[in-house]
Order: sequence, then C-alpha cells, then structure tokens
Amino acid sequence: MLGTLGELNLIGNPEQTQSESNQDSSLDNFKNESFEGLSEEAKQEKYQDFCDHVCDDLGGIDEYRRPEIEFKSSDELKELDCEDGGYQRETDKIYLPDDRSHEETMNTIAHESRHCYQRECVDGRGNQSDPNIAKYKESFDAKDRGEVTTEQQNTDLYSEQDARSFADSYSEKLGHDYRSNEQTNSLGIG
Repeated sequence: MLGTLGELNLIGNPEQTQSESNQDSSLDNFKNESFEGLSEEAKQEKYQDFCDHVCDDLGGIDEYRRPEIEFKSSDELKELDCEDGGYQRETDKIYLPDDRSHEETMNTIAHESRHCYQRECVDGRGNQSDPNIAKYKESFDAKDRGEVTTEQQNTDLYSEQDARSFADSYSEKLGHDYRSNEQTNSLGIG
C-alpha cells in the first residue's frame, strides 16, 4: 500500500538543535532579494549553496555524496529522461531546467534534495532511524518495476508526497508563493 499524504512524517536530522527561528534566519541568504543583480554564474553558485544548506538540514547525506546542481536545456533534459528536472543518484546530480522561475528552481532543489536523502536512507548510507525508510523503498520499487504511471508517480507515491511537502515547507519559509503541491506535472520524479 502506498503511503498517503495524511501519513507524512517529515524528518531530517533528528539531532538538529537549532530553533525554528534560527533556521528561518539562516535562510535569509537565499531569499529572492539576495539573488537580485547577480550574474548567472553567481546565481548558480548560490543555488548550489542552497542545495548544500538543505542537505545540512536533512542530515544523513555524506558531504562527498551531496548532489551537484546542473542546469540543462529542455532538449538535454529529454536526453537524460528527466524532462522536468530530477535527481539522478548515478551521477549525484540534480538536473534543473534552465528556463524556470527562481521560486520554482528553489522548490525543485529542495524537492530533489529530499529524494537524495530518501535514496541515501534506502541504500543504508543515510539516517537509519527515519521511520519512513520502508515507505521510500516501496515507492522506489514500485516506480522501478513500472507499476505506476507518471501521473501516479506524481500523486500517489509516498516518496513524491514527502518530497513535495518538504519542498513546500522551504518555499513557505522563504516567503515564496510557488508550491509544488499546487502544481500538476511540474516537478520531475527523482
């Protein structure tokens, strides 16, 4: 049975002791205005810094396994079989469309970083005290066996529900209007 949204238990690093207000203030460096006037190269570096920040918050992702952010054209993403972007564990990269809004890009980075965390847990390298490891594994196995359609992957799989909710919590903390849970087929399957 695939997990349902009501069963989501979003956890990251269980040993994290920062208060919620301290976590929110540590995100100030990633708010919209901090990207204004930056060159594309500087923005990409800042997106990588945001990915590293999310991985720090999640815990359970070794520094050497953290995903690298790489922007691609829609044609390049089609060749990689991740048209909307996605996390690929074989390369430890998060591929992102180069034509998305800042808010959608930030949401997608958090979403795909969550998939990295989920995979690390399932593969035995991540946080083994996460109570959702079996649900992540069930989701990945169903997808790998081709038991779910692309639409079902976006709506029914526990790993997707979890990643969308996690990413939307970051969007909220950053003061962004974009929410992946309100979009249909806008985020790639990691």
